[in-house]
Amino acid sequence: MAPLFSDKAIEQMAKLDSELNDRLVALIPGGKQVIVEGTGHDIHVDKPEVLIAPVMEMIRKVRDTLRS
Repeated sequence: MAPLFSDKAIEQMAKLDSELNDRLVALIPGGKQVIVEGTGHDIHVDKPEVLIAPVMEMIRKVRDTLRS
């Protein structure tokens, strides 16, 4: 069975996806995008450590701001 999309279409969709994610990140002050290989939609299950560190850092920053 032939693939649904051509290689060129897949490349264009990947580029658009990247551009849209960059725009989304730019809307969030201090936001950043982290690409984690080997995961899907269940990153919290597949690699929870990748989420824990940034969340803990965010909590530390908020606490420091509240203490100031």
